[in-house]
Amino acid sequence: MSTYSETTVHLECDTDDEVEINSGNDLCSQQGNENSNDYKCISDLTDDDIRGMEFSTETEATSFYKLYAHFHGFAVRKDDVKRDREKKIYMRQLLCNKAGTSTGNMRPTTRTGCEAKLRLLYDVDCKKFRVSVFNPTHNHDLTPERFVHLIPNYRKLTEADKQVVNGLHSQGVRTCHIMGFLMGQKGGHEALGFIRKDLYNFTDHQARVRIEEGDTYATLSYFQGKADGDASFFSEFSFTDDGRLENIFWADATSRFDYECFGDVVAFDTTYKKNRYGKPLVIFCGYNHHGETTIFAAALVSNETTETYKWVLTLFSKAMYGKHPKAVITDGDLSMREAIRVVFPNTRHRLCAWHLHKNACQHVKDTNFLAQFKSLMYYHYTPETFESEWKRVVDSYGVSNNPWVQKTYELKRMWASAYMRDHFLCGVRTTSICEGVNSFIKKYVQHKNSIVDFLHNFERALKDYRHNELLSDFKSFYYHPVLTTALPGFELGASKIFTAKKFKVVKKAIEDVAALSVTERSENEDSVVFKVNVYRRKDVAFFVHLDKLHTKFLCDCRRFERRGLPCSHVICAMKYEDMDMFPESLICKRWTKTAKSDHISSVASQESNDEKMSMFRRGALAAAFNSLCDVSCKSASDYKQALEGIYSLCNKINKGREGSGHGKHKAKKYVVRDPLMVKFKGAPRKGKPRTKRGCGHCRLPGHNIQRCPKLAGNASRAASDNESQSLSMSKTHDINDDIHSVAESDGRQDVENSSRTKRRRECDNDAFSTQDSINKRTTNTITENDNASVNPNVTINTANNDMTRDFGQSARQTPNVGYGVNYFSMHNGVPNNGGYSFAQFSPGGIHPSHSNTVLHAGTQSAPSYAPHFFAQFYPGGIHPSHSNTVLHAGTQSAPRYTSFTSALKEVERSANHRKL
Repeated sequence: MSTYSETTVHLECDTDDEVEINSGNDLCSQQGNENSNDYKCISDLTDDDIRGMEFSTETEATSFYKLYAHFHGFAVRKDDVKRDREKKIYMRQLLCNKAGTSTGNMRPTTRTGCEAKLRLLYDVDCKKFRVSVFNPTHNHDLTPERFVHLIPNYRKLTEADKQVVNGLHSQGVRTCHIMGFLMGQKGGHEALGFIRKDLYNFTDHQARVRIEEGDTYATLSYFQGKADGDASFFSEFSFTDDGRLENIFWADATSRFDYECFGDVVAFDTTYKKNRYGKPLVIFCGYNHHGETTIFAAALVSNETTETYKWVLTLFSKAMYGKHPKAVITDGDLSMREAIRVVFPNTRHRLCAWHLHKNACQHVKDTNFLAQFKSLMYYHYTPETFESEWKRVVDSYGVSNNPWVQKTYELKRMWASAYMRDHFLCGVRTTSICEGVNSFIKKYVQHKNSIVDFLHNFERALKDYRHNELLSDFKSFYYHPVLTTALPGFELGASKIFTAKKFKVVKKAIEDVAALSVTERSENEDSVVFKVNVYRRKDVAFFVHLDKLHTKFLCDCRRFERRGLPCSHVICAMKYEDMDMFPESLICKRWTKTAKSDHISSVASQESNDEKMSMFRRGALAAAFNSLCDVSCKSASDYKQALEGIYSLCNKINKGREGSGHGKHKAKKYVVRDPLMVKFKGAPRKGKPRTKRGCGHCRLPGHNIQRCPKLAGNASRAASDNESQSLSMSKTHDINDDIHSVAESDGRQDVENSSRTKRRRECDNDAFSTQDSINKRTTNTITENDNASVNPNVTINTANNDMTRDFGQSARQTPNVGYGVNYFSMHNGVPNNGGYSFAQFSPGGIHPSHSNTVLHAGTQSAPSYAPHFFAQFYPGGIHPSHSNTVLHAGTQSAPRYTSFTSALKEVERSANHRKL
């Protein structure tokens, strides 16, 4: 009797009763030479060996059978189990996973009714589980070795894999890239242990777990967790009457500190499609001392009404300790405009110049006016000059009565640079700063994100923005510019004062001094006025005023007042005064390297202390992990054991933190519900609107060509044609025979013949009116000008009673009409008119290679043969290969064949009659 022990092979059984195969095909992990004969490999086990095996626990037996199944190419499923009064298992039956049958399901099934099984019974005497029944016979083919790893029972992400996936996914790495990383790490698909579908299922499951108790509850917990680690973190929410999350506003300590330093100019705009609920995202941003974008706050709102914007702006003012910005730039939304007027009454509101010019293009189509309007927006006129220029432009292009022009003029103080030349705007004229933020965030967030996922991704984007600021700080501190201008005093002083990016702007102004000169200087007590002219432009002059008492400069261009940087005109006046450094009055603190030094934050110092402690702990742990790496990387088993142990310890610590209630705030389970989808304004959808596909035949929408009513009508008419054709054609032949018999017996052109001819034509019309309604595919032979043309929907006259002249010798194509190829217009004095088709029944003397076929547009099928056609009857030496087929426009089937003998007979009689 054989004994199985768990020490034989290291197996892991989780709560789902799955086993991880780590030993390949070898069941025996020999514990020493003295015990090497006590165990057998799976390949050496016989059926009798298995029937005589004993196991200490039911788990050991299950693990063994799963390992046995993995080696032989099938999977195991648990079946019956019996327990005693103490709920202990004393019988367990294990089946092949293909046992049983599947009914009532259209999905592919694996059940084949397999009878393979292993039944275990607990032996009270020896206190072990014995194999009572073992059936190794399967009624299906066992899975080949190269497919075994694909069986669902053997596919599983290990704990180490899950930790790697979660870590990479949290940093924005796509699932497909994670799959490639793990596959390269483990050496291919076979060694991976799972397939792509399993990985996607795991990531989807993790996303659902994060919001298991609702997206709103997860969001509140996220914000409360942020408040635990950041004492200055600010957030507020609003809820609907039915308890759904409506609006969210938040700003962390760093954003509030940045606003304290650079919150003089704020731009905010709304962007869309950033979360699964369609909530618009409102971002408040500005420029830092490097001229780079910095984010002050953000909000998710349910709508874009004035009341909502008032709520957002009120909380923004509250989060920033009541400090209002000096200027705000928006795209001109009416709701935003009204909210700013109410909440920030003393703030200068500028409309986005780009949006305004776009509106101008829509309302005024004169390109010359648009060019002039653009210069009125951007050029820094004086208010008086602007008014005169505006009147000139409006009158010149005749748009003074345009409603949009009149309304825009009323808002001139919100967009014309002439009225903003004395206000500090950081050089911001559009909301492009907001568009840049939206484009950057788009790389991190997706429209299908839940709110809590969006917040995590938004925080990653925020960290990247702040890292850019850190890099710029480093470059300004570490690198020193090369002095290249002829004014080294100004250039060197500017390089020490301003940040690297702003120094480049100041240096450009220093270089422009070379094209300027002071032509006049007037002094009046403590003030000096300089007239600065531009080289070779004597009509352009700028006046620079100097207050000698306070060393303050004021230039007509107002560049320092608008942007906070000295202009070239002031530097030229300083050069004229023999100055070599910038006075304090020309240094704007927000553009200097020490812009943040005056804003001391206790929160920042506290955060720095926490960060230092974290760095010390991280360094100590890193040293310990280095030692672990040295001893565990030398063998695969040690590496796996160390990796599993690390992640197991991480899970244990995380669970302990959750259970011990770390943090000052815990999310309370309020009765809150997830938000509903909202409709947002947004920009109109680009491109042409989608149109419904029409029928391929009639081009009408609502059906396709298979269900076209017109085709259905043609099919029904064709069915009726089969029934009436024989009667109609026989009637036609009888009438023609009677008519031409009169003409043949008399042979004279008298009144009687004329009357009979008239009656004959009437009879022909009566006879062929039926034929015309049946076929709808006939032709009319035109004998004038020696041409034969084809006209649709006109009955062909096979009796030729209207032929008064000789037939033409060529064929002519008529537009929108089928083309009749008539190579033989005459044969032995008999006209060939291109009537019905006689594929195997040709008149005598015509060579079989010639064709007299008319193919008309709209035919869909080959011709069918009428009862009057005789395929093997060829009179008069005419070869059967000749064809005289007529396919007419609008028909859905090819024309039927009719008898040629009677038609030919009447044509010959008519020809003889004309000769007489």
